[in-house]
Amino acid sequence: MKNKLFLPLALIFCLFFLWAISSNLLPTMIRQLMKTCELNTFQASFTESAYWLAYFIFPIPIAMYMKRYSYKSGIIFGLTLAALGSFLFFPAAIIKEYWAYLCIFFIIATGMCFLETAANPYITSLGSSESAPRRLNIAQSFNGLGAFIAAMFLSRVVLSGNNYSRDTLPLDYPGGWEGYIQVETDSMKTPYLILALILIVIALSSSSFICQRQKMRKSQQLL
Repeated sequence: MKNKLFLPLALIFCLFFLWAISSNLLPTMIRQLMKTCELNTFQASFTESAYWLAYFIFPIPIAMYMKRYSYKSGIIFGLTLAALGSFLFFPAAIIKEYWAYLCIFFIIATGMCFLETAANPYITSLGSSESAPRRLNIAQSFNGLGAFIAAMFLSRVVLSGNNYSRDTLPLDYPGGWEGYIQVETDSMKTPYLILALILIVIALSSSSFICQRQKMRKSQQLL
């Protein structure tokens, strides 16, 4: 029984880890967008608003979706949607428009909202009800790990430490102001490429696991 639950539990623990990374990257991205899109503090605050707006709008519709189709399908859809949003950083780096980033964060947050809505009740169903609080506590520790990695490591990938303005940019900087903005914009793609690849791997693993479980159930019914 424990061996059968190991894979689904590991996948759920990964979900806690991933949405912590997503939400805890926001302060870093706000600082970076202030440079790349030349925003003031008030304008930059809409980045966080766009992200958390999804959590205000979608929990009830998502719960209705999962009631109809299952937690598992909701998890796979959420993983896919968040991965799509992460990949959109590549076209956004080309057009360099602030509204594009707001849309991206909204899409990613919607995907993460699927994961958060499904993960807590789903993890309680994996095993006995007596051990459910322990499983939930272990899962939440991965949430803290994701927050730590986002703040301590991924933020360093994004932030170059060069906070130039048009007036303070060195005259010999390669490409001038446009070159500086492009370098700073491109730095935002790396953590979200990593995030997107992890999301896709987990989505494929989850889909494969679900298909295997369904085949096993059908074979058992035939017997």
